[in-house]
Amino acid sequence: MSHFTDEQFDQWLNDWAIWVTGGCSIAALGYKSQSIEQDVVQLNKSNQSPLVNTSMHDMIERAVSVLAQQDRLAADVGRMEYGCHKRSHDPRREKPSQKKNAAILDIHPKTYSRKLADFRLAVRMSVSLFMGERMAA
Repeated sequence: MSHFTDEQFDQWLNDWAIWVTGGCSIAALGYKSQSIEQDVVQLNKSNQSPLVNTSMHDMIERAVSVLAQQDRLAADVGRMEYGCHKRSHDPRREKPSQKKNAAILDIHPKTYSRKLADFRLAVRMSVSLFMGERMAA
């Protein structure tokens, strides 16, 4: 099992939210998603552009999608908290309070906090498994 800090995990979730609201992948830039070993894309004969590594974003999005099938409210709360719910804030700006987010979702703030903890645990477990598989490969 892979170990990472809460700060790393929060950064990955914030990056995921920006990735989701920005169009989800390198495909939005006109490139097809590919599993390749290189770290740049040749744009023309003289320029190279860094290839956006979306594997962590993809993995988090898959985890949230699976969670949504099991516990839709937890997935919605997580999306609301990080700014990628259709009724949430822009993830590039300061987050509103959890109380305000709970009101937008029309749930009690304690339910919001509990479902946010469920969201974070489910995604953290998926990320840990993903990191462990990558280390083993």
